[in-house]
Amino acid sequence: MNPKLLILGLILMIGICGVYGMDITSSGVYVVGSDINENEDVNIKADNVAIIGDNKQIGIVFIKKSDLKNITIIDLTIKELSIYNYDNNRINLNNVAISGGKYGIYIDRSNNNKISGNISKVYGGQYGIRIYKGNNNIIEGVNGEIYGKNYGIQIYNSKDNKISGNISKVYGGRYGIYIYSGNNNIIEGVNGEIYGKNYGIQIYNSKDNKISGNISKVYGGRYGIRIYNGKNNKISGADYIPSSGGEGTRNLIYHCKIYGNTYSVHSNSPLTTYYNYIDNKIYYTKGDLVYSKSEVEYYLNETAYLDGETDLFKVIIPKEDAERYYINISELKEFNNYMGNQYRGLTGNDTNCDGIIDDKWYSSIDKYPLIGKPHKFIDLSLKDITIDDTLIKDGTYYLIGLNKTYEINLIIGHSGASASDVEVELTANTALVGTGSVSFNENEAETVVLHWEPADYGTYTLIGIVDYNNLINETSENNNTYEITVKVIDISIDFNYTPKNPKVNQAVDFTPIIKINGTDSSDLGEINLTWDFGDGSSELLDKYPNHATHKYSEVKDYGYLVSLTANSELGWSDSVSHLITISEKTDYHPIAKFTFSTDGTTVYFNASESYDIDGKIVKYIWDFGDGTNDSSSNHTINHTYSEKGRVYTVKLIVIDDDGYTGDTIRFVDILGENKSVPLPPYVNILLVIITMISITYIMRGFK
Repeated sequence: MNPKLLILGLILMIGICGVYGMDITSSGVYVVGSDINENEDVNIKADNVAIIGDNKQIGIVFIKKSDLKNITIIDLTIKELSIYNYDNNRINLNNVAISGGKYGIYIDRSNNNKISGNISKVYGGQYGIRIYKGNNNIIEGVNGEIYGKNYGIQIYNSKDNKISGNISKVYGGRYGIYIYSGNNNIIEGVNGEIYGKNYGIQIYNSKDNKISGNISKVYGGRYGIRIYNGKNNKISGADYIPSSGGEGTRNLIYHCKIYGNTYSVHSNSPLTTYYNYIDNKIYYTKGDLVYSKSEVEYYLNETAYLDGETDLFKVIIPKEDAERYYINISELKEFNNYMGNQYRGLTGNDTNCDGIIDDKWYSSIDKYPLIGKPHKFIDLSLKDITIDDTLIKDGTYYLIGLNKTYEINLIIGHSGASASDVEVELTANTALVGTGSVSFNENEAETVVLHWEPADYGTYTLIGIVDYNNLINETSENNNTYEITVKVIDISIDFNYTPKNPKVNQAVDFTPIIKINGTDSSDLGEINLTWDFGDGSSELLDKYPNHATHKYSEVKDYGYLVSLTANSELGWSDSVSHLITISEKTDYHPIAKFTFSTDGTTVYFNASESYDIDGKIVKYIWDFGDGTNDSSSNHTINHTYSEKGRVYTVKLIVIDDDGYTGDTIRFVDILGENKSVPLPPYVNILLVIITMISITYIMRGFK
């Protein structure tokens, strides 16, 4: 078969299948449809690259190098934009939509990158925009929706990042915006709705973050806005953040319409909230000052549960906002430790419908907050710990792969009255994984999600504890702990085959290979194998580690794609494919050669110099010249002769994998002389005479 055609076929197959995507390693203009295939992934590794789309679509765009400049993508839909572990890149997206991948924009462990331009939408199968352990990145010019089936925007363990534009909506199947262990991040230009089926906005263990824009609505199926262990975070529904309010470590929520089925606003941290329309409840558990303001333009229905009547609750109006909304501050007073008149059972007119009865100080707003008392728990129980997208066998969870963040679900039961911010802890082999908190309505269960990134393969005991700081007065604490066994493993499948250059109608032996880290094959149980040899023959079903044998009846251009699929009782499955090339059967005979050495009457033979051009030698047949013979698949052998002083004719026959033979003979005497034919004495005498005559003529020539 022509090798050039084979290579061309392999290149075409890779191009068609898009296995590795297209590498761009030099500057220039690349046009989709001619230079780049539609739906093909692209790996950018060079400066000054322009990709012109003409409103077509390609796959994932990977930035594969640091310090790239002038990367421009125009008039195109891309599946995903991914930067993993590369820094200082400059990317311009002009009239670009992002849709169809797991992520819309994914920045992972990367710093100082800038993505700008005109991005019409960012859609991701799980995340719209995710910044994971990345700092000082800028994404600007998002002029449409940001959508993710799990998270609209997630900023995880990252700081000093900025996302901006004219964002019409942020939607997440779980969280609209989620900032986890992130500091000093900015999300601005949100000029529409923020929506999450669980949380509209959650800021967790984070500080100094800002979210702003003309936000029309913040909605969460459970919480509209939740701040947990946060400091100096600011959320503004206006296109600016006021300088007063939320001073120091206090968090600020300003001018938002907030909706939540459980709580509209939930915070365990010092909080300032004013000029907000709050649909349901505000919930606090800290004993710090809480500032709350309302504006006559909105009807504020605000209920705050504190730890006791001695906690402070103030109503104030910052000067700059009083001027902005024409409020006469001189008519207002501050009230400390005031429980609200309706809480005390008073009745009367409620002009602005906020649940607070008018009093003699009433003008445009009420000054008294309505405060209720907390309820006590009756009983808690940690019912179960589950992990999504894992394998389970005999109660043990199997997590496949390191460098992943797994979501651990702690399912907590509760009976009794409602309760707030119950602390939950999770450890793995005694090392702390994380803590969280949960709040309950009466007699309902809740789930706390914690994140775990295992450091190594092996077996772990995960232990969850609810109310680990023992702040809840329960009737019984016997059910507050739950544990599971987790094995972090890695499994991969492959196969090899012999011979490496098979021919038509030659048996090819396929060997399955399964590599396992963190456990042994017994955990996998029985492994079923399915072989597809790529020639249209029936699939072969087998068990690991059995080999498979197959013959191909003809040569095929570009070869046969052989696929192996493995399925185990554990539930694990994987597949792998390799291209195998079949050659025409040839009739080249093998070449027989051997050397030998003697030690007394024992002779050591070595046929390693024998070879076969189109295959391999499978058998060596020896005739030792003394009436004995032997055969072997090994190219070395030794033989001991019974008589000394004799010359033996030794014959070697080799047989190749096609059944063809080759042979040779050598003359061997057991005295150790290595020669093909012994010379008789008279020949030696004749050689001496010829040599003397030659010397005589040479000497005459010199004279």
